[in-house]
Amino acid sequence: MMAIEVKGVSYAYPDGTPALREVSLSIPAGSRTAILGPNGAGKSTLLLHLNGLLAPQRGQVFVAGRPVLGDEDTWVRETVGMVFQDPDDQVFSATVAEDVAFGPQNMGLSPEEVVRRVKASLARVGLRGYEERPPHRLSYGERKRVAIAGVLAMGPDILVLDEPMAYLDPEGRLRLRAILDELSAESKTLLVATHDVDFAVEWSDHVVILRGGRVFRSGGPEVLRDAELLREASLTMPTVARVFAGFEGLCRDRCPLTVGEARELLASIQTELEVE
Repeated sequence: MMAIEVKGVSYAYPDGTPALREVSLSIPAGSRTAILGPNGAGKSTLLLHLNGLLAPQRGQVFVAGRPVLGDEDTWVRETVGMVFQDPDDQVFSATVAEDVAFGPQNMGLSPEEVVRRVKASLARVGLRGYEERPPHRLSYGERKRVAIAGVLAMGPDILVLDEPMAYLDPEGRLRLRAILDELSAESKTLLVATHDVDFAVEWSDHVVILRGGRVFRSGGPEVLRDAELLREASLTMPTVARVFAGFEGLCRDRCPLTVGEARELLASIQTELEVE
C-alpha cells in the first residue's frame, strides 16, 4: 500500500520561477524516506504539497489513495503532519502546553482528550514538565521538539519533516534520531527532506534525489554509492564511503556506506590476513 503518491506535479512560484517539474514518486506505507537535494532543489515545496498547504498547478497528490485538493482539505493535515525547518514558524503560543494543544483543539476533541494528548506528546519528545514554559525561552532544539510534539498530538499516520537536523548540536541530533526511530517502530510513514547524505544513508530505506525541481534518481540507500550521480546532484558521498575510497584497493567491489558495513569489511580483511 502506498501512503503517498505524487503524479506529474508541477508548481511555479508567483514570480514564475519553476519549483517542481513533473514530479512523480510513490512512498510506501511505513517507510522511511529521505528526500535529498541541494538548496533550491524543490524539497520544501514538495513537502508543502503533501498535506495541502500548496496545491499542484499541474498533476495530483494522493494520500492513502485519496486526492489532496488543496488548502481546503483539512482532513489531510490530520493524516500528514508537517514539521517545518524553523520551529519559530510553527511554535507561536504563550506556553508549551497551549502550543501543543492548538492542533487537537482545532480537531474538535474534548478538553480531556486534548490534555491527554498534550501530556503524551510532550513525554514522547522528552519535554514532560515543560507545559507552562514560554517557548521563546527554550533552546532551538527544545523548540524543535515542541513543534514535533504539536504534530504528534494530532495523531497523524504520516510525518514529513523539513531539514529536522539543521542547527542542532550532537545531543539534539541524537534525541531527534531516537524520536524518529520510535515512530518508525510504530509503523508511521516518515519523510525527511535533507541534504545530509550521512543521515540519509544510515536512517532511510528509500531515497529520492531532487535536482532542479525534478526527480533525478530514486531507490534504496545504495544509490548513494554512485559518486558521479552525487556530483551531478550537487551532493557529496557519505563520509564512510569517502574515507574508504581514499585508500586504493580497500573498497574491493564497493565502498561501504555505513559504519556497520565498514566494520564488516575490515573484519573480513582481518580474517583473510590471519589465514595467510
